[in-house]
Amino acid sequence: MKVLRTTDFQLAPVGTYRGVLCDVIDMGERENTYNPGEMLAYVQFAFQTEHLMPNGKPYVARTFPMTQKFPGNSKLTKFGVALRGRKFTKEEEEGFDFDDLIGTNAIIEVTHNIDKNGKPWANVVKVAPLPEGTEPSLKVTGSYVRVQDWERNSK
Repeated sequence: MKVLRTTDFQLAPVGTYRGVLCDVIDMGERENTYNPGEMLAYVQFAFQTEHLMPNGKPYVARTFPMTQKFPGNSKLTKFGVALRGRKFTKEEEEGFDFDDLIGTNAIIEVTHNIDKNGKPWANVVKVAPLPEGTEPSLKVTGSYVRVQDWERNSK
């Protein structure tokens, strides 16, 4: 008998508040809707919020998927610049491991959206670094399991 992973998932509240980057999710490849036949790799970022669910765990909200195009004028590059509060150096543009940003505190803006299957999502639509002089007070909690580890932990 196959037992499915259970979840106590609840949508993060709409608003602007602090969050901590808790996951960089490899979404795999999908067909380019604008150029059928071309496959593009996608990535998504997840943040735990400063707000807690009734069970005491932080809410989690994700960005919309972004193509893994880097550097240049891509959404991924713009996201990295916004989160870090600075441009990438020439050396970083040669190759940057976005996993290194896990644990980064930021100001996030969350909205609610419904996907094409009718499923609601809390999406991070904007990020900004913490204001200068603000201590990064949020840590990724042990209750969060990275998406890459879901299958491993379910066995």
